[in-house]
Amino acid sequence: MIKTNGFRVLAMVMTTLWMVTIIPVTVVQAADFRGQGFDLSSYNGTVNWEQVAEADMDFVMIRTGEGRAPDVDTQFAANYDGAVAAGLKVGVYHVCCVRTPKEAVEEAEYCLEILDGRDLDYPVAYDMERKGTFAGGRENTTAIAKAFCDTITDAGYVPMIYSSASFLNENFDWKKLKNCKVWVASYSDTRPKLPVSADLWQYTKKGSLEGANTDKGYCDLVYSYMEATSIKFTKPTLTMKKNTTHNLTVAAMLSAVAFILMFIEFPIPMLIPSFVKMDFSDLPALLGAFALGPVYGVVISFMKNLLHIVIKGTSTACVGELCNFMLGAVFSAVAGVIYKHHKSRKTAILGAVAGAAAMAVFSVPSNYFITYPAYVEFYHMPLEAILGMYQAILPSANSLIKCLVIFNMPFTLVKGLLDAVLCLLIYKPLSPILHGRK
Repeated sequence: MIKTNGFRVLAMVMTTLWMVTIIPVTVVQAADFRGQGFDLSSYNGTVNWEQVAEADMDFVMIRTGEGRAPDVDTQFAANYDGAVAAGLKVGVYHVCCVRTPKEAVEEAEYCLEILDGRDLDYPVAYDMERKGTFAGGRENTTAIAKAFCDTITDAGYVPMIYSSASFLNENFDWKKLKNCKVWVASYSDTRPKLPVSADLWQYTKKGSLEGANTDKGYCDLVYSYMEATSIKFTKPTLTMKKNTTHNLTVAAMLSAVAFILMFIEFPIPMLIPSFVKMDFSDLPALLGAFALGPVYGVVISFMKNLLHIVIKGTSTACVGELCNFMLGAVFSAVAGVIYKHHKSRKTAILGAVAGAAAMAVFSVPSNYFITYPAYVEFYHMPLEAILGMYQAILPSANSLIKCLVIFNMPFTLVKGLLDAVLCLLIYKPLSPILHGRK
């Protein structure tokens, strides 16, 4: 067993540094985190929540209705149930159609009637955009907003005011609305300036979200500043987004699972020599590539092999682990890049199959130039003896390249496809955990 102290020390240091990144000290700092979300109404039609669940969205704001009874949004109940099933955080908004505080209370009561006690993660927003609402002046507009928000607060929900940046700047007395959160609509590249901090920012009305677009092909997209975190390490100035910290944590967990799966391996006699074994340790990397992005898939493949070196040691001066990493990296990177381009079940299947095929093709040169020469060098096993194991199954396999093409390449392809099938079976149930949703 070749165990170079320098290798093991280096690997242990790298592992320690990796673990440091997933044990952060969390401090609330609202300006540092912008969660991705969108808003919905009946204008978005019947939402395909299976497609929406595949997107990297954290929350949704759903319209309850407009004004007073009976103007309920016809898609509200279906949208609420679909969002919850998709693992999204949910808030709602109700459209203001009144000119007096008394009428605003009636609208709030109707909004609460529509909600019917449903649980919410995000606020109940009052959509104040219609010009008639502002006709009575700043004081009256503020009173309308306060009447709605106070009624919502009394019911146990968090109130919010939604409007354009110009209306929010000019038409509200924010000293009287201290308990109301703010949702601003401003379609620009920079965060709008307001007298108060914005909690949500609707930054485009011409975004696109597969499964939730209107008949014109658009969907309102929203940033959230409500769950911000600043991550502090040894350097107090270093900060990271909350979603990056979550991704690192999930990647570390998947790396550990992949490492464990390396020990669950078995030969397939009569089909390939027994020293070539089947395992499913590339499955976590594929899950990571789909859920977190192709880079994380590569990182998980790397960490899996680094853990193997640190804990079990290496008998090939890390050559075997290097080849395992390269094959897993090709598999997860190709699959992840294709899926990232257009997230849907169809592209997930296409990406997984393409990744398996790429890994199978890459296995030929990697084994020919790296792995098998390492076996000969470190195990002192003559190449003729290795070829003899293949020839015991197929006598005509009289060269290494022929053995790799006839045996190893199809075996690697099947291995990748099995990982792909397992991934597609378990990805959806695991999606809320992988994406950090409820």
